[in-house]
Amino acid sequence: MRFSHRGVCGSVPGRPLINSNDGPMTLDIKTTVVFLKERAVLEAKAQLEAAGHTLVPFHPPSIPVVMRYFVRAVCVDGGSFLLRKLFNDIVDPILYSQVVLFMIPLWLQRALAYPAKNDKIHLSLIEVLIAELRETYADIEDYRGDFVVMMKEQKLDALLCPPQVMTAPKHNVPARLFAACSYTALFNLLDFGAGVVKVTEVTAEDDRKLEEEYPSTDPWYRLVKESCKGCVGYPVAVQVAAPPYKEETVLRILRDIEIAVRGN
Repeated sequence: MRFSHRGVCGSVPGRPLINSNDGPMTLDIKTTVVFLKERAVLEAKAQLEAAGHTLVPFHPPSIPVVMRYFVRAVCVDGGSFLLRKLFNDIVDPILYSQVVLFMIPLWLQRALAYPAKNDKIHLSLIEVLIAELRETYADIEDYRGDFVVMMKEQKLDALLCPPQVMTAPKHNVPARLFAACSYTALFNLLDFGAGVVKVTEVTAEDDRKLEEEYPSTDPWYRLVKESCKGCVGYPVAVQVAAPPYKEETVLRILRDIEIAVRGN
């Protein structure tokens, strides 16, 4: 994102000026296979371009790998800590499937991961040894550095993407659809500042495309398709994220999108 030198100082001493008025900026755009989320991102892109900003494609590196890092970082002890915390209280029935996974011995989790393709993100990637944990955190630090370097090479200061792969789901869906958190999990792992703003709403055309075009080739696709049916009028948002200490940049872009959507 390229700001002009006109503006006000940021809250962190020594930081470059962040333009408080309208001005050109450059950020990347990421879309997803779910058409309504893609539409929301493209609408936000058009609004920012109309305001004089430049958006370019950006492809985050090694997403399957980074999701492995995320699961290992969350379940550093094989889920034992989370399991103890859950058992100290009343376990929500919605979380039963997650609790059962944590109760499976680690050696059996990894054995089951081979045939259980869609659940391998849960089963095969839990830590076993302290050495593995140390390597995981070293890999996370390397990934963070590589990610920021990629952004700097393309002169990008922020990312525009969906906040999740579907509309707001029913209460019992998130625990059964781990992949839905990938867009937020990525920036959690990167320690990026991020925010979400509404751009549009689900239309009848979106609902028709969901029924006719969205795949049903595996259990997760089918769950997403079933959960998104009949959601006409639901809000659809986009997410903006930027590297650490650039939270003001995120807020500036969110403000610009919100103003464009409201029309004032």
